[in-house]
Amino acid sequence: MQTDSLQQLRQVTGLSPLSEGGLQEISRLAKVYSFPRGTDLLTQDDLKHCTFYLLDGQLRVVSIRSGGEVMVGGTTSSAGLRQSPDLQIAEAITEVRLLCIATDLLDVTLIWDQLNKEPAGSAAGTNARAPGSVAGHLLSGALAAITPDRIALLLERFKLVRAVRGQVIVREGEPGDQYYVIDDGRCIVTRQVGNVETELAELRPGDGFGEEALLGNGVRNATVTMSSDGHLYCLSRQDFDVLLREPLLRQLAPAEAMKKSDEAIWIDVRFPSEFSRDRLPWAINIPLGEIRNIFSVLNRSGEYIVYCQNGSRSAAAAFLLAQAGCKAWSLQGGLEALAASGISSAASGSAPAAADGTNPQ
Repeated sequence: MQTDSLQQLRQVTGLSPLSEGGLQEISRLAKVYSFPRGTDLLTQDDLKHCTFYLLDGQLRVVSIRSGGEVMVGGTTSSAGLRQSPDLQIAEAITEVRLLCIATDLLDVTLIWDQLNKEPAGSAAGTNARAPGSVAGHLLSGALAAITPDRIALLLERFKLVRAVRGQVIVREGEPGDQYYVIDDGRCIVTRQVGNVETELAELRPGDGFGEEALLGNGVRNATVTMSSDGHLYCLSRQDFDVLLREPLLRQLAPAEAMKKSDEAIWIDVRFPSEFSRDRLPWAINIPLGEIRNIFSVLNRSGEYIVYCQNGSRSAAAAFLLAQAGCKAWSLQGGLEALAASGISSAASGSAPAAADGTNPQ
């Protein structure tokens, strides 16, 4: 169940260094489990990939480095434990109650809390914020590809700015120089179609935007306007390239991509008119502007290969899919590279034979 008492968290010795905002975030993310006497905690599926703190009861703990000890809930010995080769035994001597949080979530919360902690003597509340949407945005799938040192630097480089309703954050046609993540508030995405401004999507807390222009080294392809007051986290182009683009954007050369034709879903991110004229018959068409709309129905355990004409739009789509927690690749060079490698698109037919001579479909 969700923890609902901050007072309970304040009594956990291992969490005492956290700020009030950090404790609130732990309260939101953590769960409490109870186990009967004699339970071997290292065999419990609920505790895998978690750090757990002893709230009540006693545990017998044996580790390679520190030997054996008895942990008592609510005392200084109730530090966080996590499954590791060093931890050999964690057995409940009595009935125990544990506070559990996914280890990657805990690590990001601790990093964020330290980076945003108030300097001594400063006015309270000036910068202290819970990890909020930036950490959640990364943890939705991107975190696995980002090393801890980059996470710390990334969270440090994000700059928080206030935005008001009606403010234009990025404008269609202008050069792109920042990546944004919404902390609170909402935005509307619009694009000029002929002489008509068409609404494409609504963005909510945790959503990122602005990556298309940065990945394609081009201009903004849409306008994003605040539909409410809120706060945004901003990341410069340079930091985006080093800390996000490099670890998240994965590409496959045509020959390597074809080897995955039997196991991956191919997505053509061009406009429907382009897709109808020149397409791969085993692909489905989801234009780049609609990629965000399919996140709720995606199979996160599946694999995706996205492509366009030359690889620019598909790079942005693969980046977005990676952020959503999907295993996605961009076809390097797009259809142009595929044709140059001797594999042509066609209006009908089946997938071409793979390199080993088998049909990938």
